Amino acid sequence: MSRAPRETARDDRPDGSPRRWTESGWSAALLYLLAGLALAGAGLLPGRVLLPLDLVRDLGAWKPDPAVRVAVSNALLSDAILQFQPWETQARREISAGKFPWTNPYAGEGAAIFANPAAGLLSPFTWLRLLLGDPGWALSVLAKLLVAGLGARAFARALGAPPLEATASGLLYLASGYSVLWALHPQTNVFAFLPWLVASAHRLLAAPSARSVLAVTLFAALATGGGHPETLGFGVAAAAAFLALELRRMRRESPDGVRVSRAGLLSASAAGGFLLAGVQLVPFARILSSSRVVDLRSSWPGGGIRWFSIVGQFLPGYLGSPRAGEIDLSGAFFGSGNLHMRSGAFVGVIALVAIALASPRLARPFRASLGVALAALSVAWNLPPIGWVWRRLPVARLFAVEYAACAFVLFASVALGPALRVLRDRTTRIRVVPGALVLAGAALVGAGLLPSLGVSRGPLTETARRGIALLQARGHLRLPAEVYERRLEGYIAASAETTRRRLALPGLFWILGGTALLVRRRRTPLLAAACFGEVLSLGVGYLPAVRRSSVPGSPPAIEAVLATRPSTVAMVAAAPDVYPPDLATVDGIRDVRMYEYLETSPWADRLRRCGYDEIARAFPDRPGPAEAACLGDLGVRYFLGRSAVPGALRIGGGEPPAVGAYEIRGGRAAPPPRDGPPRGLPAGLAASVAGVVVAAVAARAAARATARATAESRASQTV
Repeated sequence: MSRAPRETARDDRPDGSPRRWTESGWSAALLYLLAGLALAGAGLLPGRVLLPLDLVRDLGAWKPDPAVRVAVSNALLSDAILQFQPWETQARREISAGKFPWTNPYAGEGAAIFANPAAGLLSPFTWLRLLLGDPGWALSVLAKLLVAGLGARAFARALGAPPLEATASGLLYLASGYSVLWALHPQTNVFAFLPWLVASAHRLLAAPSARSVLAVTLFAALATGGGHPETLGFGVAAAAAFLALELRRMRRESPDGVRVSRAGLLSASAAGGFLLAGVQLVPFARILSSSRVVDLRSSWPGGGIRWFSIVGQFLPGYLGSPRAGEIDLSGAFFGSGNLHMRSGAFVGVIALVAIALASPRLARPFRASLGVALAALSVAWNLPPIGWVWRRLPVARLFAVEYAACAFVLFASVALGPALRVLRDRTTRIRVVPGALVLAGAALVGAGLLPSLGVSRGPLTETARRGIALLQARGHLRLPAEVYERRLEGYIAASAETTRRRLALPGLFWILGGTALLVRRRRTPLLAAACFGEVLSLGVGYLPAVRRSSVPGSPPAIEAVLATRPSTVAMVAAAPDVYPPDLATVDGIRDVRMYEYLETSPWADRLRRCGYDEIARAFPDRPGPAEAACLGDLGVRYFLGRSAVPGALRIGGGEPPAVGAYEIRGGRAAPPPRDGPPRGLPAGLAASVAGVVVAAVAARAAARATARATAESRASQTV
């Protein structure tokens, strides 16, 4: 009995008849647009913005009573308003004034904007926001989702997947945990262009041409300009491993073999793209070399296996969610990380099961992609001996292994479409795995609905009290016990909502997916519905579309400071949970602190001598005389806190325990920060010019090789 042939990439039906309808790229784009609107479209509604601008309502400067808790849209997305939005606000100020946004004079000793990749000034997705302001955030996220989905589809097509199957792969990539959870961050600026880079590189290896060389250079430059070196580093490393496997396969399958020069062309093309961003990366490297972040990451412990992420791979919401109306238990477990770090590799259990069942019959390129995906996942989970080795690599140890999830999502997603086709054509029944999936889904539905039943209220209340006591003992909760007792009713309601959405809803899709595998009729549409429904259930509603009417203005303490017309030689500082650093940039006030860790080590040492807490990014709530004098010597003139500052006069805000603005007398004036092009810019420009030259030489070499091959082919046909 002959063995069943492996899955091939054909556009016809299993019986050999042609398809009546071939899915096109335009219909795929429409599907991806609809998915993107489901994930981020609410931000396009009138009076709304796709930013968690309401987060400030729960900060001390905006609320008189620290014991009052204000529900906010999504507490985990604070970087967007505490980091990215202030940078873009300052960049627009500079551009409007006819200047280039080299530096932010309102942050610390003068924070880099252009030379900070995370600001993303080289990314087209950032340009939308710079042009449109806050309304550009929804369009930026939609653009990222579309580019990511179409790129993964193009990658699957390059590997031989038919259009419909490639569209399924692109949809999974678009809706994955990495794509949606990090949608407001620069990680996804890189993530969106990674599949285009790998697809164009694969086409270059298969058929070198000047066009394919320039495509690789373009997408390498766009991915590099995205602003997140860690995502780029892991993505490029995984792509290099995959392309090496594919080059080996091509050399085996091609009658004449694939010459090594194709690998050289690919390397030169990609290097040209990476070098194009040298104008930013070379100055950034100089800043990074003397920054506090190097000290911090070099001293981080290697860590063990990331068990919480392994569980999150299958059930990302098992510790709750930071969305309004839900419970987030991440802080209750040491080493759990936040939802983003824990679940970036999420592509859904149904997708994993489908790929695993179909993997033996997938075509070779897709099996190679699965091998690379599993290797990337082992890095993201820090499986031994990876953690031990990683901590001993000079540059790699600065990279957080969690970001290797991006490579897993890419190389696993491209295999989904072909896997669905294999399962559609499979004639033998599948029983054990689908049956277990149905039972597990039923258990999840039961567990998810249990807190909503009245009989569970008493046990839930006792469990909540024990959990609060535990968190207080661990220092995660700092308010008196009676405050949390008053909030207990809200905690119970939030726990019921959390379990319904994060347990019961995925359980329903598990049941649907298991049922689809148990039957033959309509298996593919049912399985696809279960797969994409499960993934979208995590992302839909996660990105907050906040009403502008719910966004408060500047707090009273800041209004008091603004009334004094402060200049950049007079700085502000704040106590914990009062007024985060880079918000001062939006208000046009210079803050002695920075939200990120790119300040120089000497500046960080000066802050710590004044009592600065690097984790809280704040100074003590009750600074003593010595600390107040130290702040004055730094150039701090205004302090925001709930307690009086020795020797300082309250100029506005609220009386204790409300946040007041205290003016420190006798302090020195801090010189304005240096503005202008960053150090290393000439070398960066030289690197960018070198990138253009390398790409041009590679394109010319590819064009000559193509012309020579064409001439040889014509000559052989003539003979």
